[in-house]
Amino acid sequence: MAHIFISYNHADTPYVETLKTALKARDFNVWFDKHIEPGDPRWFASIQNAIRTSSAVIVVMTPEAEQSLWVEKEILMAHKYERPIFPLQLGQEVFDLLINVQAIQVKPGELPDERFFERLRKAVESTEVIPTVKHKGLVYISHNTEDDLFVDRLADELQQRGIEIFVDHRDIPAGGNWSQAVREAIANSEQMIAVVSRASVKSRKRLGEWQSYIEAGREIVPVLLQDDARTFFRDAEAQTVDFSESFTHPLAQLIAVLTDRKKSAISLGTIATLFQESAGGMVATLDKRYPLLRRPDKSVGIATGNIAELLDVDVLVNSENIHLMMDRTARSVSAALNYAGARRNEKGDLVDFTVDDELTTARECLENPVDPATVIVTSAGALANNHIRHILHVVSVLTRDDMQDQEFEATTHIQLGRCVTNVLERVDMLNEALYRYGRPLKRVVFPVLGAGKGQGHFNDVAEVLVERAIEYLEYGSRHTLIEEVYFVAYMSRDKRDLERIFGRIPDLIEPVAVDPE
Repeated sequence: MAHIFISYNHADTPYVETLKTALKARDFNVWFDKHIEPGDPRWFASIQNAIRTSSAVIVVMTPEAEQSLWVEKEILMAHKYERPIFPLQLGQEVFDLLINVQAIQVKPGELPDERFFERLRKAVESTEVIPTVKHKGLVYISHNTEDDLFVDRLADELQQRGIEIFVDHRDIPAGGNWSQAVREAIANSEQMIAVVSRASVKSRKRLGEWQSYIEAGREIVPVLLQDDARTFFRDAEAQTVDFSESFTHPLAQLIAVLTDRKKSAISLGTIATLFQESAGGMVATLDKRYPLLRRPDKSVGIATGNIAELLDVDVLVNSENIHLMMDRTARSVSAALNYAGARRNEKGDLVDFTVDDELTTARECLENPVDPATVIVTSAGALANNHIRHILHVVSVLTRDDMQDQEFEATTHIQLGRCVTNVLERVDMLNEALYRYGRPLKRVVFPVLGAGKGQGHFNDVAEVLVERAIEYLEYGSRHTLIEEVYFVAYMSRDKRDLERIFGRIPDLIEPVAVDPE
């Protein structure tokens, strides 16, 4: 049985303790804020989660409680999550927020009669009845510790209906090998429930579990706890079950998804947030720049993290294939920029792929396939909100004839070097045509072209690209308005490799911090 939440003012704690004892004697589970450690920064989230996962809410109405902002918030949350409310009126007045709810009058220090407890029991038992279902295979629930209360109730409800569940904090015995048990449970599971909350989307372990499951092409069912975590799976080709407002109806929906024989695997490229986890937890930023020895007003440098999350960069460079088709299904720079640049409505739903649509229009004027090192200019789409002004798409990856297999290889080192030159020349052309007398395009960020899906060796490719950028800034155009060219270290080891490459080049001065725009 799910728990009963008690809303009260701390001045009424002795009465609440008596009420709790009476409820427990009648086999009710009880929750009130005594469960929260003093000073716990997750106080509000714990209360919110406890109300959402409760089967009913008892409000102890006293003059002190009527003045309590917390009691008011708890009543509003009970309304929001459609929890049955049972007011116990110990004072003279019924709260305005509960004017339409029948209150039970009790004298201070006395408990309500047995009719109250029977009404409470019927309300708890009348929450939506979902029959036992036929389901084969283990379901692994991936969640963060902060969400244990919700997960415990969810696991109980699913198990009561015949679905085999694995929850780490319940199923791993004390002293057991935690990591090994989790790995085995994930490997043996048929499905995964991903509990999407503010805490879990910030957890490298949770993101790693989801990522590995998706990469294996296995079925993962996102379960949403907080509305502001909704963006994580918003473009995924799987049904997200929304528990942010209520419990019983989405529970029925979740069971229907779990027992549907149609497998629903998510394409990894649709989950832009996972790029940050793959980047080794590095923050997307311009990390450092190395001034040129002979032109100290110009620099090359290192950016880190997800290129689509960088701020205050004039030009982002996208690595494209010879068909100029932006990626929507895989982990790549192209997919990251495609989704980050897409237009969305007020609810956060994707409306159109703005940048890809512009690229498609440009592609119609070109022969197919497009020559390596070809550069196409588009707007930044929604990335303009990050103060990005243009995306330049350069053909640096060759696509095999059989497009269904999606096999790629990098262009030659000579062509990759030409990609850098052609992009920088195009930026200077834009400056000459559009920005010479305004705010010129000064910062350009490249991925390490050809080292991702192109499968080129990172160190070899990066050295070619960095040297070509230095050559252009130093000799290619004495009148260039470009001041800084960066290369993205997607993972921490990439950053170390880039630092070694920059450190070996004698034409550079010691690195300095990047000045904010």
